[in-house]
Amino acid sequence: AQGKEILRFEDVAWLRSRDRKEVIFTTLRRIFYAGSITGALRAAQETDVDLDMLLEWIYENLPYHVKDPEELAATMEMLALADVYRGRIATTQDWSLMRYYIDFMTAGVAASWSRRSHGWIPFKFPSRIMTMSRSKTERDMLKAMGLRIGRKCHMSADRAARDVIPFLRVIFQNDPKIRENLAKWLGLDEEMVAFLSSKK
Repeated sequence: AQGKEILRFEDVAWLRSRDRKEVIFTTLRRIFYAGSITGALRAAQETDVDLDMLLEWIYENLPYHVKDPEELAATMEMLALADVYRGRIATTQDWSLMRYYIDFMTAGVAASWSRRSHGWIPFKFPSRIMTMSRSKTERDMLKAMGLRIGRKCHMSADRAARDVIPFLRVIFQNDPKIRENLAKWLGLDEEMVAFLSSKK
């Protein structure tokens, strides 16, 4: 179920505000701890959360809420089936299959475990989406630095990012004095300097 290929970074922007996060948290609670199977299904029908995004959240958080290994396996099987139908929809554009996608992701998951609460357990932001967000931020940073370096060194932004930035990383991480002079000469801002200086 984690193999989403069409989720874009733009989808993540939906989740930035606190109100939006509360919407997804409420929807997850209604699915995970539904009083009835119908209630779990209705949770997805009544929310404005993107269904593919919802699948990511459910996949990420099930292991923290479903403690019994057999129940967890059963819920994950439901997500896998949901993912199968999602793939069929993408391939065939047969939207009549959408009901199966939603059914397995919500009612199927809810029906596959006892839905007993183990105390308050916070919902975690999907790690896959966090990785996408970090990757997009890094790409944007490299592009911006490539443009500045390219203008100064009379080369394309792509070439600057590919051939110059790796050397700048080494210099910035090891020689503060040269780092300061180079940053000033290249017109790099504080965020760019911090990015190049980080050893992560």
